Amino acid sequence: MLSKDSIVFEITEYEYNPTMNYRENLQLQKLVSIFLEKNTHINLSAIRDEEGVWMKHIEDSLVTVPLFEQFGDKKLKILDLGTGGGFPGLPLATVLPQHDFTLLDATRKKIDCVREFAETLGLTNVTPQWGRVEDMRAAIMKDERKHNKNGIIFMDGTPSTSDHYDIVVTRAAAYIEDLFTWIKPLLQVDGRAWIYKQASEEEWDDGQQLAKNRGMILTKALTYNLADQERWILEIRKK
Repeated sequence: MLSKDSIVFEITEYEYNPTMNYRENLQLQKLVSIFLEKNTHINLSAIRDEEGVWMKHIEDSLVTVPLFEQFGDKKLKILDLGTGGGFPGLPLATVLPQHDFTLLDATRKKIDCVREFAETLGLTNVTPQWGRVEDMRAAIMKDERKHNKNGIIFMDGTPSTSDHYDIVVTRAAAYIEDLFTWIKPLLQVDGRAWIYKQASEEEWDDGQQLAKNRGMILTKALTYNLADQERWILEIRKK
């Protein structure tokens, strides 16, 4: 188990040893607390103990933090696709306050909870949105631009602040083929998608073929162990 005081991810390709400041540590611990309390009333997760939430939600969410270093000081627009109870978006937004995060989910009660969490934690860089990714549209075709200059419309009728994102992150359980379909129109050219997945050679092979067919590049698969389970981050880049 990883300590709350010193999070260390043992990854095959790198080791991640962040030094969280006092504010970030307190915020993440507070997130665990308010998440557990809300989870007793609304079914946000099957994980209902502090250790499990810290390991399987907080730690798992933060594994992609080193990947942001490649962008330097650039302010990024990030979409958390299928955020559920706020993961990985809320932990990432906590330790990466310089970036803007949109947290999307199709279940209204979950987004209401995520909004409450973000407000309680004081995360001004988080925008919770209720919507279905299947209904989101990126303004990449001229006829779409004629009707919607903002590109993406959410279920509550509001447009996103950007028709394309620099980064899409998702821990959604959908199969890789669906994720490719949803993600491509949402990314800017050279944008990245980081997909949190349980290790699967079959899905990796399918992902390589799908990337080739859909004009995207499967650039790397990071592997790590969490709670005795091998997990991957599939990084997909839009050409």
